[in-house]
Amino acid sequence: MNTTANIRVGGEIDSFCTKCNLNLAATILAMVGTKVKRVKCNTCGTDRVYRGEQPIAEAQSFARKRTPKAKKAPGEASSRSVSSWAARVEAKDPATAKKYDPKTTYAVDDLVDHVTFGLGIVSVVRGDKADIAFKGVEKTLIHAKGAPPPTQAPPPKDKSLKPTSLGVKAPRVAPGPIPEKEKEPAPPAAPPAE
Repeated sequence: MNTTANIRVGGEIDSFCTKCNLNLAATILAMVGTKVKRVKCNTCGTDRVYRGEQPIAEAQSFARKRTPKAKKAPGEASSRSVSSWAARVEAKDPATAKKYDPKTTYAVDDLVDHVTFGLGIVSVVRGDKADIAFKGVEKTLIHAKGAPPPTQAPPPKDKSLKPTSLGVKAPRVAPGPIPEKEKEPAPPAAPPAE
């Protein structure tokens, strides 16, 4: 804080520096009576007219303002329901759990008994990988390693069809004789007019 005793030529005062864009200490260069007229910034050395101390503006943020969410009462239910691992496993019979084996094929919601991780439930199946939720962790494990990949029904085996890079192409039919159109009988001629 500046007191009236410190305000004199050669003394220091807090002033807004237009070059630094900050409120900084400045040396007083000129005074008229008790009013400060010119100052020199102690940081950048710029001489300027004393404008007084500017209010410090709050830092500008370009982030979107967050709106506070309404808090729910303790007994109020959530709009989303989250099923816990324990609830999902209890809904299944542990006796039906399949022993984990990379060669076995698993489906979503299958119960799996793993040697290291224990009892788990399959949550997602992607190709030859399955995400299995165990009690404390979710692991991605391989499955269906020895099983042949699912295939579509093979195309019909027609020897006249030839495979190409674009698929199966129909055979070309050799041009044959063009059948002649049957001629329509000519309309009877009108009797000559007499």
